[in-house]
Amino acid sequence: MDYYTTQSSCLVLSTVLMDGIHVPFAGPAGDFELLPRKEQYQITQRAFYSGYKHFHSIKVETLGLPNGISFMYGPVAGRGSDITTVRDSGLDDFIRLIQQNKPMMYMAFGDLIYNAQFLTAIRSYYEAHGPGVILMWQERLVNLELSWIRQQIEFYFGEMSNLFTICLSKESYKLAKEHPYVLEQLRVCHLMTNMYNCLNGDKFSSKLGVHTPVLEDYLRL
Repeated sequence: MDYYTTQSSCLVLSTVLMDGIHVPFAGPAGDFELLPRKEQYQITQRAFYSGYKHFHSIKVETLGLPNGISFMYGPVAGRGSDITTVRDSGLDDFIRLIQQNKPMMYMAFGDLIYNAQFLTAIRSYYEAHGPGVILMWQERLVNLELSWIRQQIEFYFGEMSNLFTICLSKESYKLAKEHPYVLEQLRVCHLMTNMYNCLNGDKFSSKLGVHTPVLEDYLRL
């Protein structure tokens, strides 16, 4: 597989996104000042705390298609690493299985966390390993082109946030509090963004010469 074949085969974009949330079950163990936190919820709070980002969070893995439609795995607790989310989603196995016995396998493309050795159907940028190692010009060219494609999935999340401002603030993600349906809320916003793209088109798909599906076909009405 040459550089340009590799480039053209990465038409599906994958990413892991982390959203900050309100501390689960936050609050003192009573109605008096200087009371300790509720000890029975410490395990739950640690489960959603990211030691890398230093805040409580949930994360999703999103797979974006060239036609402006995307699919989501999660949300899951933000404590685990991004590569753990990738492994648990089973996305790599799924992409490989649906292309069995095909003469050429198309791959998803993601950021550098997808350079894990166990992944066979998802690829990332070329990297220069070791001191003094320089990428070939073909590799740099592919990285440049893939970087442009990679930006499109970020635009998708920006579009979802503009359409549904409830996704902008961690105060909107309060697990086990005022909004116990926070995980379902994120999935619904994701679904409705896909529906919006079906009705209004998608800028990225138009650049690739691909049309978004008709809403009735997407919902299978």
